Amino acid sequence: MGTGRPKIRVGAVMWIAGPVQYLIAQLVAQAAWRTPYSWMVNPLSDLGAVRCQRTGSGYPLPRYVCSPLHGIVNASVITLGILLAGGVLLTASCWGGGAASRAARILLIAGAVGSVMVGLVPEDVNLSLHVLGAFAGIVVGSCGFVLAGLIRRSSPLGRLRPVTLPLSILAVTAAMLLFTGGIPAGDFGAVERLAVFPLRCWMVIAGILLLREAAWDAGTGPASRRATRCLGRMPSRRG
Repeated sequence: MGTGRPKIRVGAVMWIAGPVQYLIAQLVAQAAWRTPYSWMVNPLSDLGAVRCQRTGSGYPLPRYVCSPLHGIVNASVITLGILLAGGVLLTASCWGGGAASRAARILLIAGAVGSVMVGLVPEDVNLSLHVLGAFAGIVVGSCGFVLAGLIRRSSPLGRLRPVTLPLSILAVTAAMLLFTGGIPAGDFGAVERLAVFPLRCWMVIAGILLLREAAWDAGTGPASRRATRCLGRMPSRRG
């Protein structure tokens, strides 16, 4: 077994587990609300609010926020950030070389740090720090996501370009609309999810791809030779 394969498998599993536990935590917390929670209107951060209160005239809309299971959501957001960053670090050999690869990984890790900050500082504890973390997690992370779509095609993750680019462009467009206030307040929740969910979907897709690569490497033939590129056992190719 190649020395790089176990790390890549762990990183791939981290990428798959992060969004899955994140989605489950959201659905469980949402089900605990006694008032309606709308994916169209409510920000994701409402699920992590620690107090029950009616918001004032703030954006997106005045609303009553009460999330009994906020602790689960905040822990999930922190976990998501840790698993994203850990996956980026452990799959480093699958990104190929070049400036786009390095910048993508740096920005995605910065976005992961932002996700951790969002979980540590809920919106009704310190809104300024919460928004700063959200900006890093959504906008900075989305920029790294776009660059992930520009890495060399010869790298394993570069072969995901047909999936990465459309998803990342959707994410960064929605992120810009979200933070420039270019959307109706009643659509805030929907646009925020368009900014956040594409990267989560990509993490799962990329994780599955890398697990398949590792499985192919355990076999023989052309598929095995393709997979070894991810493990750094073949000479790197420029492209």
